[in-house]
Amino acid sequence: MPSGGIHSIVRDVACNVSAEATAFFDVDFDICPIDIYENGVVAPGVYQAANGVHSSGVITSSLHVSFLANYIDLLPGFESNNDFNADIDPCN
Repeated sequence: MPSGGIHSIVRDVACNVSAEATAFFDVDFDICPIDIYENGVVAPGVYQAANGVHSSGVITSSLHVSFLANYIDLLPGFESNNDFNADIDPCN
């Protein structure tokens, strides 16, 4: 998972109700960071923020990287020779 945040992770949470039964609940975590700052080596994944994604990082992986926000700020030092896209698509 990228360091920028968690997006709609659904997992089963098990709770022991009694010695003989286990209950399962679906838990939906939808965390939308205001801003994301990615520097250094950028890991593959989707980085989505409500406001902006700022990066002076280097994308070295051959796997896909996406920046999604109201604005994308590619700072001096940013490099990508691979599968990278940036779109205006903020989370809420």
